[in-house]
Amino acid sequence: GNPISQNIFLSWTKENWNKIEKYKENHYVFKNFIDSIIISQVNEKARKEVKEFLDKNKVTYEMTKKNAFESLDQNLKFIEKNREFLKDY
Repeated sequence: GNPISQNIFLSWTKENWNKIEKYKENHYVFKNFIDSIIISQVNEKARKEVKEFLDKNKVTYEMTKKNAFESLDQNLKFIEKNREFLKDY
């Protein structure tokens, strides 16, 4: 995940949620969007913020969210474990 883009992406999502929500019935578009908004996060604070946002907006797609948060958690563990190495990137 890109630490700069995740702030932009989440802010943009919040501002445009009414437009995005119209795609809920288009499974592939909405599923991929939900997956992207979750996996693009790069720290625990952002993880919590995106989870709260999805919960507040009663986003279903439970398996998509579960899989995306699982991937995000693995990414966050990798970032934490390799923080020293990654600081120059």
